[in-house]
Amino acid sequence: MNNFNLRKNVKFSVVSFFINIALIFISYRLIIEVGGLELVGLWATMMAWISLVRLGDVGMSNATLRFVALENIENSDGRLAIGKIIDTALLLNSIFFILLCVLAYFLINLFMIDTIEETYRGLADKLLPLMLGIFFSINISSVLFGCIQGMHYGYVSSKISVMTTSIQLILVIILVPKYELHGFAIAQIFQYLSAIIISWIFINKKLHRKIQIPIYFDFESLKKMLRFSAKAQAANIINGSFEPLSKILINKFSGLEIQGIYELAYKTVSMSRNAITAGVMASLPTITTLLGKDPGEGKILYKKIKMKLRLAAFSLILLLIISSPLISYLWIGSFNSLYCTFIIIIGCGFFFNTIGAPAYNLGTASAKMKYNIIINLLVITLLILLTLALNLMTSTYSVVTSVGISLAFGGILIRYMNEKYIIGNIS
Repeated sequence: MNNFNLRKNVKFSVVSFFINIALIFISYRLIIEVGGLELVGLWATMMAWISLVRLGDVGMSNATLRFVALENIENSDGRLAIGKIIDTALLLNSIFFILLCVLAYFLINLFMIDTIEETYRGLADKLLPLMLGIFFSINISSVLFGCIQGMHYGYVSSKISVMTTSIQLILVIILVPKYELHGFAIAQIFQYLSAIIISWIFINKKLHRKIQIPIYFDFESLKKMLRFSAKAQAANIINGSFEPLSKILINKFSGLEIQGIYELAYKTVSMSRNAITAGVMASLPTITTLLGKDPGEGKILYKKIKMKLRLAAFSLILLLIISSPLISYLWIGSFNSLYCTFIIIIGCGFFFNTIGAPAYNLGTASAKMKYNIIINLLVITLLILLTLALNLMTSTYSVVTSVGISLAFGGILIRYMNEKYIIGNIS
């Protein structure tokens, strides 16, 4: 396992997420100061719409990580194969996301802007091109990070993330007080463009080739990546739709202020949780390689990850619930009982969801994603049906309660099914 830089990858990945938590905290605090919770709600709602564009994503990020991890960067043939993989993935992703962003611009303007409170529609219309630019940049940088992680240099992608996130933080402090959400958007675009440039330079250096534009489109690489990504992306798109769908439901049944409180509560729990599951994600290239070459060792690593994550998740969620009144004062500027209640509900859901994260990763690492797809569909269906049922009793808590129950259900079920389906077949 030491040959895969596993400890460094996990450590730096966790540090990177804590830096991101600090960024989100400071950014939203400034936005609340200059424009109130409604601006946070507007940002969350628009990002939820834009995130649905991922329905057209062909999944090159995960495919890149997987197939790069199976190549040996220490020899020339391996480097050549990796070069073909990353160039093909970048070219395909760039074309797809340009088309998707153009389509999203017209569809959101036609059908969704009118669902925003009238006071904020003009601002939403002006923000839309910038937010689509952020979305495009994120998806290009994710392919490059996938390549770096697949080469077992995940700690380098984390260092790049920390560096560029720090740049964004400085720009947020400068721009948000004057330009509000426009300043927040510009800071994010600058961060991801910087990450793209730095990552591309690093990849070319490791592949022993001059810095160049990605021109080596390879149909063989494309075919094998698409075969994998068809399954992986089906699971990821459904899974990635959970958060934006919950925000769309909040927008339907509540106003922008409730949306803002929900966004803060969800981010408090999910970002903190992601800081510990970052270690799980950082181990994905190693698990992928071991399951292909030494399944017994892969099983041992999985069990170690599962035990450590369970303790970390319990400690983290308990700390968040206890400290939620203090976080409310620091973030919102006063004690907000609704925020604290949302933390408890979402936190309990994420605890059970988190202990299922290593099992979910097993599906991606082994390319056996049947239950990843099925269970994600069940979770989305449960979220919608529970919301409609609970809304008859309480509109304020219907979506949030449904979110907590659905998250817990998904985590428990994926752990049981994937351990039985994948780990149970490893001797």
